[in-house]
Amino acid sequence: MRTPRTILVVEADLHVLFGLLDILRDAGFDCTGAATYEAGRELLSAKSFDLLITDARIGPHNGLHLIRQCRLLFPGMEAIALTSVYDQDARDEARRYGAPALDVPVNGRRLVALVSRALARLVNRRRWVRKRAEDERPVLVGEIPAALLDVCYGGVRFEIAEPEDRLPAVVSLTVPALGEPLLVELIWMDRARESKKLRCGAAVVSTDGPTFRAWREMVDGLPPLQSA
Repeated sequence: MRTPRTILVVEADLHVLFGLLDILRDAGFDCTGAATYEAGRELLSAKSFDLLITDARIGPHNGLHLIRQCRLLFPGMEAIALTSVYDQDARDEARRYGAPALDVPVNGRRLVALVSRALARLVNRRRWVRKRAEDERPVLVGEIPAALLDVCYGGVRFEIAEPEDRLPAVVSLTVPALGEPLLVELIWMDRARESKKLRCGAAVVSTDGPTFRAWREMVDGLPPLQSA
């Protein structure tokens, strides 16, 4: 049996959000909603989704940054941007990220058609399942000790003490099992409420060579974060 496809919808207007979820669920899709940029990003960090639908403007945030993050961390994920017909800049930016733009107010038939086409493109595409790092295994980010939280083939989430200097955009990730450091690009960072450390999401820079092959083998040996 094929694994059900999952959709995340990020929209700040609750009336619009609930309307979109109703349309999608009535069409038989499995979907989850988020009403803030932060909630959307947290869900993307914690779960594997097949499709992201996000408003281009989520309050003060640029929702298209969520699409950019997904393109880097989860290359197999599809995305659709909700835009205003008058916001050509957002439409152009969505197109650069490979996401079709859907005008708001949304036409239900158009939405279902776009979603169906997006999910159909995933039929022969392997999902990059997120895995939980056992016992938050210790690693180095640059020269800073860090705890690896969860991983997939294309990305990683880790926690570090806040450094004195700003971290560079691309850092080396040293994991004992790999032998050689893996280069990753920082995509986002938040301060964890419980530990007051920084939690960061990063994308693997290169998916070629022996270090990445060792990385994939390590990921394959970890338990899934959730059912795929």
